[in-house]
Amino acid sequence: MKMRHFLQVTACLVVVIVAAVPGGSQVGALTAQHQIEMAIWRPGDGSWNVLLNNNSEPDQPGLHAQVGQEGDIPVPGDYDGDGEDEFAVWRPDDNAFYISLENLSWDGAPVRVVDFPKYGGDLTPVSADYDGDGADEPAVWDATDGSWHVALDGDTEPGMTALSAQVGQKGDVPVPGDYDGDGMDEFAVWRPAETGFYVALDNTDWEDSAVLSAWIGEATDIPVPGDYDGDGIDELAVWRPKTGRWFVLLENQSGDDWPVLFAQVGQLGDIPIPGDYDGDGYDDMAVWRPADQTFYVSLGNTDWGLSPTMIVEWGWGDGDIPVPGNYDAD
Repeated sequence: MKMRHFLQVTACLVVVIVAAVPGGSQVGALTAQHQIEMAIWRPGDGSWNVLLNNNSEPDQPGLHAQVGQEGDIPVPGDYDGDGEDEFAVWRPDDNAFYISLENLSWDGAPVRVVDFPKYGGDLTPVSADYDGDGADEPAVWDATDGSWHVALDGDTEPGMTALSAQVGQKGDVPVPGDYDGDGMDEFAVWRPAETGFYVALDNTDWEDSAVLSAWIGEATDIPVPGDYDGDGIDELAVWRPKTGRWFVLLENQSGDDWPVLFAQVGQLGDIPIPGDYDGDGYDDMAVWRPADQTFYVSLGNTDWGLSPTMIVEWGWGDGDIPVPGNYDAD
C-alpha cells in the first residue's frame, strides 16, 4: 500500500499509543512511490508541520497549515489524484472526513467534506486506492461487524458509487494495502487473537473472495505491512513494541512457512512509521519516538547501526502525532 495509506491506519494507532503505549489499532504501511516527508500533526491546535527536505536544520524549508481540531484523527492522502498528499482529518464526532485540497489552513483553501452519517459510532478511517484510479477514496471500517464502506466518487451524496464488503470482525485491526501488486488496495485485517493476517484479494465479502491468510508474530505485535523489497507488492509484517524488532514476510503466501526479514529498529514506547524516506522505492523501517520527538529511520532495513540511518528531531510538545507523507509530489 502506498505510504499515505499506511498513515490512514497508523493515525488511529498513534492516537492509541500516545494515550497508552502501543496496544494495537489501525496501522499499516504504504508503499511510497516517491520520497515522503517527515511531518507531525498537533491535536491541540490542528496544525500540520512538514519538513520538505527531511532535515530539521533551521534554514530548511517547511510547510505549515492548520487543518483539524482536538479530537480529530489525521488521515493524509492523495484524495484528488494529483500525486500530492493532502492534509485531512477524520472527525469521529460527526463521522466525516475534512480534506484541504491545497494543503493550506482550513480557512484559506478549497475543502471537501465526506461524511458517513448512516453508519455506527465505532468507525475507523481506512482511506486508500481501492479502484486503482490513482486517487485515495474516503473509506471507513466498522469494528462492530467488520464491514468496509468506500466512497468511490469521493463523496457520500445520495446516488454515489459505493463499495461495501464484510472482511474482519470485532477485535481486528484494518490494514488495507496492495498485497498482490495489481495497483488496487485490498481489504485486509490483522487479528491479534490469532496473530494472523486475512486479505480479501477481490475486495468482496470474505466468503466470496479469493483470500490470503498468513500467521506471524505475537498478539501484542503491531501490524506494519509495506513494500520492504521494492517489488511493488506490500509485504505482511509486524513490529514488536517490547523489543523494537521487525518481522517481514517476503512472500505473500497463505500459511506460516516463508522467508522472513528480521531487524531491530526502535524500542518500547516508539511508534512504527515505515515509509520510503529516501526515494529509492523501498519502504524503510522507521519509528517516531515521543520521548524525544525524533524520527529514527533505518535506510537499509537492517538492525539499527548496521546500515545508513536518518535521525531527525521534529516536534514541540506532548501529544504530537507523526504524519509523514508525500506532501510536495517529489
